[in-house]
Amino acid sequence: MKNYDDSDLDNIVPRFGLLANTKVTLVVLIGVWIIFLPVTIGAAATVGTYWLGNINLLASLVASIPPLFVLTLSSVILWRITRRFQKRTPIA
Repeated sequence: MKNYDDSDLDNIVPRFGLLANTKVTLVVLIGVWIIFLPVTIGAAATVGTYWLGNINLLASLVASIPPLFVLTLSSVILWRITRRFQKRTPIA
């Protein structure tokens, strides 16, 4: 088993920054949609179930906080990755 020192860990961070700034390909776009669309739909269904199926309003609001967070996060990820894909410069 390899032991990592601080210099090995410092080299990891720039690689993630580089990946975040690369152009989005169609394969990446489809993969992100396959992963995050079911999450978005499930979170929206969970929030809807909590709000429509429970009589206690306070309990419904408190219980829907985590799914609302997941719904917001997954929606933003889908929107941003799609926007980055649309803004890419096509290779001629």
